[in-house]
Amino acid sequence: MAPFTHLTDDELVTLLKQGDEQAFAEIYKRYAEKLAGFAGSKLYSLDDARDILHDIFVKLWEGREQLHITSNLQSYLFAVIRHRIIDKIRKNITREEYASAAQSFDIAYVADAGKQLELKELKQTISQSLDQLSPRIKEIYKLSREEGLSNREIAEKLNLSEQTVKNQLSAALKHLRQTLGSVVLLVLVVCCFSVQAQQKKINQPLADSLAKWAILDQTAAGPREGRFKEMTPAERAHYNDSVFAVNKQRLKSIFDKYGFPGYDLVGEKGSHNFWLMVQHCDKDVNFQQAVLKAMKAELPKRNADPKNFAYLADRISINTGRKQIYGTQLTYNTDSCQAIPKPLEDSINVDKRRAAIGLESIESYLNWMSQMHFDMNKEVYEKKGIHQPKLIPERKQ
Repeated sequence: MAPFTHLTDDELVTLLKQGDEQAFAEIYKRYAEKLAGFAGSKLYSLDDARDILHDIFVKLWEGREQLHITSNLQSYLFAVIRHRIIDKIRKNITREEYASAAQSFDIAYVADAGKQLELKELKQTISQSLDQLSPRIKEIYKLSREEGLSNREIAEKLNLSEQTVKNQLSAALKHLRQTLGSVVLLVLVVCCFSVQAQQKKINQPLADSLAKWAILDQTAAGPREGRFKEMTPAERAHYNDSVFAVNKQRLKSIFDKYGFPGYDLVGEKGSHNFWLMVQHCDKDVNFQQAVLKAMKAELPKRNADPKNFAYLADRISINTGRKQIYGTQLTYNTDSCQAIPKPLEDSINVDKRRAAIGLESIESYLNWMSQMHFDMNKEVYEKKGIHQPKLIPERKQ
């Protein structure tokens, strides 16, 4: 068996084109988490991020023989997911139900009857496959995938070593891949994609409230669509200020009571919505700084998103006249439709800092934002004779 973990991306792509399932599995292992984190940071719904990730990898497998990559695998995958995210945002930006998508991936929360049946049938198939394993391996698998326990928690519960738990989980996944096939296993992995905090009890009413308020926030922060096209700039500014001010008071009440609402309180999506609205409290930098400090304390506990922390840290830096650290805050050259970072500290090492918290390269980010900015303002740019954004070459990883 080839040591797939030691193969380069180019070597994996070559094997993938030949139909090598292990090469496909290694590509998934290498990039799924990064892509999922990227999609999750751009979209309201973890369901949408999960669905996009699933589609990308299924199509990667199905179209492997015709796969043509001109740069490198990572750039290719991020380019594909960027376009899918942009399509999703464009289709859903005015839909009220977008921000209130189901919090859980459990069958009871899947609205579409067809999807309920598919998921139920998939779970039954998986259950039958698991019945072929030993009772201990089956128990460990269910504690991990169905109850959301970490390896350490499983080890403590069953009085085993963490390494034993890892080995047993690996055996279970290997068995599922052999019996169900890699693509079906991929569906399983993606359907189970969720943070453990979401699988435990959270303050659902608070999470629901944050989701509703986030709808208003994004209506104010989003592009001029629908009735907002008829507003004058002054009217739109007044509307935006009113939404942000009302939401800020709500957020401050939550913060005074709970501190930063992490995954354990409101789930990943709820925590994301809180952070998203704090981003727009620019007229109260002191509040933003207090939230940032509390958020930082949650990072070692894995109770907050480090990528969101980076965005808020940069926003505060710019709001207080300092250079940003991670390059997340941008301006746009409207003569060429190109995203440009606002003043940045130590730009040479920015990718090292970004990688440390799970962000994509600065080039990938700038190109994604340039493309998104163009798509959301396409009519304006095409009137100026600009038919595509100006992108920068991405360095080969």
